Amino acid sequence: MKRFVWMLVVALGASLAITGCGHKGAVSTSELRSSFKSAEPAMQTLVDNTVASVKSNNYPEALSDLQVLSHKARLTPDQQQSLKNTIAAIQNKISSTTNKPAAEPHKQPDYLQKLLGKPK
Repeated sequence: MKRFVWMLVVALGASLAITGCGHKGAVSTSELRSSFKSAEPAMQTLVDNTVASVKSNNYPEALSDLQVLSHKARLTPDQQQSLKNTIAAIQNKISSTTNKPAAEPHKQPDYLQKLLGKPK
């Protein structure tokens, strides 16, 4: 039984290492959160809203929050840089998802075309 559990743990670890935990192309917010962890509560609320928006793939709302945050008067150079980096990452993510070619139109199977009387 112990051997089975160990083999299961190793297999699970290997599969996670191979797939990369499914976060390919995700926008990282760790730099943003770390640079604003000692900021005033209003700024931290905007950062929390931004992180939540990014996690739910609501990039326009995240950009809106970041724009509001970038116009605050008391930003440190580290905070300004993390804002720029996060905005650039979100814009890249948006452009990479919108520039994908459209999928080929779905064709009806032959048996449906015959059933509906449509020529091929």
